[in-house]
Amino acid sequence: MGIPFIEKMIYPKQFPSHTRDISSEHHFYRRFEREMDGEQNVYYSVTLITPDVPMREIDFVVVSPYGIVCIELKNGRWKLNRGKWQFYNVREREWNYVEGKSYDGPVSQSSSQITLLKEFLKNHNGLEDFFPDSYYDAAIFFLKNNKNDFYLKDRNAPWIFGKEDLENESISLQEIINKIQDINHREPLDKKIIQSIHDVLVKNLNFISGITKRTKQNDERLVSLTKEQFSLISSIIQTERSMVFGVSGSGKSLLAGELSLKLSEQNQKTLIWQGSLSLYQLWKNEIDVMDERHRPMIIHNIEDIAHLNYEYLVMDQIDDWIINHDLKDLLFYIPEIFWKKQKWSLFLNRKLKSSSNPILNFLETNVQKSWDILRNIRNSPEIANFANLINAGDGGDSVLETLTDVQLVSMTNSDSIIEKLKWCFGYAKKILDLVTEDIIVLCPNEEYKTQNPELLLFLKEHAVTLVTLEEYSGLEESCGMILGFANWNTQKTKNDISEAVLHFRDLVCILYDEKEETSIKQALEKKGSGP
Repeated sequence: MGIPFIEKMIYPKQFPSHTRDISSEHHFYRRFEREMDGEQNVYYSVTLITPDVPMREIDFVVVSPYGIVCIELKNGRWKLNRGKWQFYNVREREWNYVEGKSYDGPVSQSSSQITLLKEFLKNHNGLEDFFPDSYYDAAIFFLKNNKNDFYLKDRNAPWIFGKEDLENESISLQEIINKIQDINHREPLDKKIIQSIHDVLVKNLNFISGITKRTKQNDERLVSLTKEQFSLISSIIQTERSMVFGVSGSGKSLLAGELSLKLSEQNQKTLIWQGSLSLYQLWKNEIDVMDERHRPMIIHNIEDIAHLNYEYLVMDQIDDWIINHDLKDLLFYIPEIFWKKQKWSLFLNRKLKSSSNPILNFLETNVQKSWDILRNIRNSPEIANFANLINAGDGGDSVLETLTDVQLVSMTNSDSIIEKLKWCFGYAKKILDLVTEDIIVLCPNEEYKTQNPELLLFLKEHAVTLVTLEEYSGLEESCGMILGFANWNTQKTKNDISEAVLHFRDLVCILYDEKEETSIKQALEKKGSGP
């Protein structure tokens, strides 16, 4: 009986029309389509581009209740010469050794594919393996050699099938897969595991729809959602004292900025207290070129509020100030009578909503109406979900379509940060068609910058911005690389990582010390497939 969720068990569902079939791939695509019994999914041309492993293409991957098989087609003639592989170069009419590759022949190529695929799937499953190593298999289909042309001493070598097997009409590909997976002796896997692997492969290998199409759809969706969020503004304007709580990515700063402009257009003397230095600088530059008659005032430090004449106060990104100050500090600059009688709106992260902060307690006794926004209109579902797992509830409910996700990239003591970042950059360019100027590298603090001068020089040469978490407050970008955060078992790091990933809309690569893996796994513990 077939697995019920499979509509058609081969992916993509049509052989790519633009593919130049030089390795009989189309022939085997059709054979897999005809000869498998429906208990498996077959994936054609699987290109692994996870940044933690070298880029590699696998001709066919078969996923069944009895494990995974990676299949490499070899359409040329091969031979072993004193333990070294050679292939026959038809154009030059001579035998050549494999050069310029990370492998020295079909066996090492096929064996390494297992390692890479395993890492790929683990990376998308909260750093946990889907099933035991014994359920991974590799096979080589030699289309112009017989199996007996090679004598392989290594018992752990991939399965070898020659033309005598592959051209034998009495042997189906289903029988070959059954033999490889030893279906009479292995316990079948839970179908939920097969579904989870399918979800990971389909999502990351873009079999459903192209990244450009999905990006355009998300952009259109974002415009619609932003307009919908802005409908709140008319309600806020009609409320003299209001508070808006929202998850990261809910558009709080967009609302604060738009509210300020609307109030100024209505000739209300509006003052913005913008707690994010980055946003303050951006907004001030825009305000400075506006018509004086219809532009708000803006400050970054509350100390600058003295002697300013305003009717309406809009506050955004002042969460840290509220956490780190007492009520008397607030009332020193803005008297109690203002909070009780005048007009103001405060935009805050909803993490503060349940806190017992004395400033918030005071403000809530004077507020007329509050809003609570759970909808995330900025981050892809995987990024929002990752933040929710790391620090419960931070990411809210993403309403965008899946693009990519969070990539966890392991670092050992011998690894080069620069080399790892190069892989991450390559991955981002491959997936999102980005240039390096579109990528932000985020680190915890200034100390990290001073301790890594070579990294600073490398990023400067490639026009990539390295910023601290504090410097990037209030800003966002499509793609981010996050590095330097340690002690994942502490609440502070969880807070910081959650905040960091939510600065990015589509893709995040997190470089982490391999010693942190256990803590990360614990933070990501859940049912089903990975983030």
